[in-house]
Amino acid sequence: MTAKQHQRLDTLFAGDEHVDVETTWAVYQQMIAAYREPDRRYARQLMQAVIDSLSTGVPKALKELA
Repeated sequence: MTAKQHQRLDTLFAGDEHVDVETTWAVYQQMIAAYREPDRRYARQLMQAVIDSLSTGVPKALKELA
């Protein structure tokens, strides 16, 4: 991402009104990182970590993620 894009995200996520979007975006980024990982074994570990975190630590307001 460019510096301008990072700044836009920082601005968007600075307020509490977008916490749900920020959380969903972070999970999406973790999934993308797992899919892009060239080492398949490590990619599976990354994706399993995402799945585990969604299985246990999702706030009730984000039931779509669970």
